[in-house]
Amino acid sequence: MSFSTAKSSLNHLYKINSKVKASILFSTRMDQLGYWLKFESIGNCESQFIKEMNIKNINLKKNLNFDGFTYHTYSFLEKSISYFSYSKN
Repeated sequence: MSFSTAKSSLNHLYKINSKVKASILFSTRMDQLGYWLKFESIGNCESQFIKEMNIKNINLKKNLNFDGFTYHTYSFLEKSISYFSYSKN
């Protein structure tokens, strides 16, 4: 999942013991996370990211000043969420 992509940046912040707030930036372009979000909720995406991060490096979350998630390319995000909502009804 997406943790593999973010891992090197997060490890860098962890190694320098940074107090800078770290936010995970997800791209919602359709060739990235957008297509996946057509069938899964944002909450599920974030939960899976945290779960994978804890499995692969349990100390990383404890030592980062983790500030949450940010989404890029909002028009694609809106389309994916609309599709997800429609498909659940």
